[in-house]
Amino acid sequence: MRRSLSSWLLLYGMELRSWREGWMWAVGLSALSPLSLLWFLSFTGAAGSPERVAHAVTGSVIFAVVLNTTLSLGQELSAMKASGSLDFYATLPVPRSALVFAILARAITFALPSVVTVFIVGSLTLGLRLGSVTLLAVPVLLLAAFSLASAGAAVGFLAPSSRAANFLTQIGYTVVVFFTPVMIPADALPQGLRWFGTLLPTTYAARALRALLAPALDRPALAFDLCVLAAFAALSLILIRSHLAWRQE
Repeated sequence: MRRSLSSWLLLYGMELRSWREGWMWAVGLSALSPLSLLWFLSFTGAAGSPERVAHAVTGSVIFAVVLNTTLSLGQELSAMKASGSLDFYATLPVPRSALVFAILARAITFALPSVVTVFIVGSLTLGLRLGSVTLLAVPVLLLAAFSLASAGAAVGFLAPSSRAANFLTQIGYTVVVFFTPVMIPADALPQGLRWFGTLLPTTYAARALRALLAPALDRPALAFDLCVLAAFAALSLILIRSHLAWRQE
């Protein structure tokens, strides 16, 4: 455990240093997409009712997390494989999970400004009452990011090319955000998509955030969503540690 932690800290520092010149562009781009989506919903009146406002803001937050974790993780690992960097890391005494979670931690670090910005813009333009969401949302978003890590890592390690990884990650985040009860209330979706949404951690993350925004906190429902997210995160860690190899023959 100590070795894995020290490896993760070393790789996380290397990740941050590798982005020392382009981090502003990455942070700006990560905030642009969810903010554009939120503004579009507010300008068109699609976020009129309080329920719609909660879905628009929390959905935009989940969109930022998915965009900066799953998509970033899959594309960066695929690019590292194409350039031969993964072969270099395979010769080092570091576990695969340390590299995956170092990239994930860097992605979460870059996602934080966009998450905070979305909440602030939602509060100022849509009248959203934040309350205690600012602090309690942190474990929800972390669990959501770790729950999706195995999907991004699988695309990065297993995709036959960087182009294929780009396509797969973009299709993936579109499906998990727009075809599940994240941006859209469940009762507005077909029954099949409602069932599909129960299989994805983003559904429970968005529902937990909406519970935090509600006037009266439903603690049992929130606890259930957090437990489901924790189970997804644990499964993701197991898959990364045991089923993803440095090289695919």
